Amino acid sequence: MGSWAYLNDPKRLAFTLARYKFVAKMLSGCEHVLEAGCGDAWPTRIVLQEVRKLTAIDFDPYAAEMDRIIDAWLPLTFAVNSINRSMGQPDLYPFVLTPAVIWKLTFIHERIHAVSADHSRDSEHNAIRAIVAGLKRAVGSPQSTT
Repeated sequence: MGSWAYLNDPKRLAFTLARYKFVAKMLSGCEHVLEAGCGDAWPTRIVLQEVRKLTAIDFDPYAAEMDRIIDAWLPLTFAVNSINRSMGQPDLYPFVLTPAVIWKLTFIHERIHAVSADHSRDSEHNAIRAIVAGLKRAVGSPQSTT
């Protein structure tokens, strides 16, 4: 949430600020807090009033190279699938990203989010980097263990 809601959706703004105030009270006295996926992080100042140190990070998949996306995606899907399995539910993301699939995803990602002509990309090089990122990340099998 950013400045758009500030100008166009006061209900959403009020809800967001109330939620941050609630979270700040829950975390009151904590030494170090991490907020992931915070966008422009402007409401984190509310939490910072109650904790000693706050680290805010965000990940923009539209601006990231495919190797960073794959490197972030695999642990996330492993965690989500593990949570589902612990509750006796099927995998939320039951797919395997093979090198061929990563190559195609990289190609599509670069076509959709093409950069300006003065900053050319080496598509093959980026695809190889993404495949290597996927192969490096040994987080476990996405198939059900039962």
